[in-house]
Amino acid sequence: LKCLPVCLEVISKYGLQEQDLNISLSSIGLMWNIADYLNQHQSTVQLEMESLRNTTLNVTISSSLFLQSLPHNSLPVFDAVWMLLFTCLSDLCVNEHSAIRKSAAQTLFTALSAHGSLLQPSTWQAVLWQVLFTILEKVLEAITSSSSSTLTTSSSSSSPSSILIHHSRDTAQKQWAETQVIVLTGVSRVVHTRLDSLFQLEGFERAWTTLLNIITNCTINGTNEVAVAAVSSFQLLLQTPDSVSIPSTSLWEKAWSVWLHIGREVTHDRPNEEDKFLLSQDFFINLLQLFPLLHKKLNSFTPQQLKLAFQVFNTALLSPVPKDVSPFLVPMVHENTMTSVQRLVLYCLSSLITTDDVFQSKHSGKLNN
Repeated sequence: LKCLPVCLEVISKYGLQEQDLNISLSSIGLMWNIADYLNQHQSTVQLEMESLRNTTLNVTISSSLFLQSLPHNSLPVFDAVWMLLFTCLSDLCVNEHSAIRKSAAQTLFTALSAHGSLLQPSTWQAVLWQVLFTILEKVLEAITSSSSSTLTTSSSSSSPSSILIHHSRDTAQKQWAETQVIVLTGVSRVVHTRLDSLFQLEGFERAWTTLLNIITNCTINGTNEVAVAAVSSFQLLLQTPDSVSIPSTSLWEKAWSVWLHIGREVTHDRPNEEDKFLLSQDFFINLLQLFPLLHKKLNSFTPQQLKLAFQVFNTALLSPVPKDVSPFLVPMVHENTMTSVQRLVLYCLSSLITTDDVFQSKHSGKLNN
């Protein structure tokens, strides 16, 4: 066990090599095996690693990433091993090969979901800022600098023959967008799953604001695929179980502000003109589904808040229905000619009427003005 940190570092080096894709994928599989071992032998590993603090073997450990890349000295030794594992996987999440990025991200978020309960609160603080948000930032930088030129062959193949690539993944930018979707969805799922414990961390509201700002950026500046995934991640954050009680309303007030901001900004021109028409029915369906969740969190709205919400509803109702998808979105039955967006807006308004009868009677005069 004394060599476990060094073993992890060596495995990560194999993952970073560029000669053979299969070697990198195999190294990710080995990291998952180590995570499973740490979970099954928690007591044994924890006792032996703690005994290393006051022995000369600590010199061997400190020569690795174990005590260098992250502030592990402030963490329990057992948690520091987990942090080293997460750090190695996070490095592979921004690898130049999309297959490696996808495999590493899936392994990282699966490990966090399956074994996150073993970590101390201070470790989760490091996971949020040093692992999860760092990956999101690096992926965003990679998308910004990646090429939009069409790829004709797989970059991971050494064969001289051409390999056909699906049009949705035929540029480096599109492949990085896929990675952004995976990472953003994974981070949101982790926060959603651990919200009751993460809320107790010092400075969590800053982390919540950071994540919502990232979602806003992905929605407004990303491709259609990224924008839809960002709104879906937003929805996941709002779907807290009934057993989870968040006494502070500041989280939901910030979420409300972000929802309004997204609703206003998506009416502007998209960075990629070919994606502009796609932010119509399907995108606004996802966006409108957030309103009932926010209403449930905030309980009631002021007249000014409702007016702003109605502006978003109006924007959604005016969104065009492209001809090529209208047969799938517009009902053909004469008695029911409403689109999905129209039905959702009606549902949102109905929920206000049924749950805010007192509010309606009290403030109807202000709304009419």
